[in-house]
Amino acid sequence: MLGDRGFFLETGLADCDELINAVYEVARFHRIDPEVEMARPLSIVVEHFDQAQRIVGLERGADAE
Repeated sequence: MLGDRGFFLETGLADCDELINAVYEVARFHRIDPEVEMARPLSIVVEHFDQAQRIVGLERGADAE
């Protein structure tokens, strides 16, 4: 069905477990049901994950000042 199961490796996630963890982290960050995030296209999940990391980095930088 998915052919090469490494289809998500281009996102920087090493394996399926990391992908699942990223989905749950994004869902927690945005306070949504993980099933909602899991249903989104992979490119959107990765974008949400990257943006959540960026926002946390900005908040940490503001805390350091």
